[in-house]
Amino acid sequence: MGGPKEAPASKTIAAPPEDAVPSTDAAKYIGETRTVCGPVVDAQTGIGRTAGGFQGDKGSETSLAFDRPFPSPSFQVIIVEADFDMFPSNREEYYKDKEICVTGSILSLYGKPYIRGMEASQLEVIR
Repeated sequence: MGGPKEAPASKTIAAPPEDAVPSTDAAKYIGETRTVCGPVVDAQTGIGRTAGGFQGDKGSETSLAFDRPFPSPSFQVIIVEADFDMFPSNREEYYKDKEICVTGSILSLYGKPYIRGMEASQLEVIR
């Protein structure tokens, strides 16, 4: 009966919102809160390059690469270890090879745009 509770999955939508930004154009909107949509072509979990960059978060992170695989995606969603329990435990497999939309503040890391994924409700999978 007890046992750990699995985090909710992301919602599935039929199409991107009309005002969505293509992931290839996300860099034009750094500093703005927008919905960015595109294909997740790579996903990796490892020691975070952003450790310490998010109010002292340290440790692992999962990065979802849009449009091009690592090391040169056009856009990323970065999920830090402190937020892992807010996403499906198989987050790499869950989002990889899917078209998704993510809503949040578009930030810059080493000149590349990203949104910090803090909970699964920020990400929507396009059917």
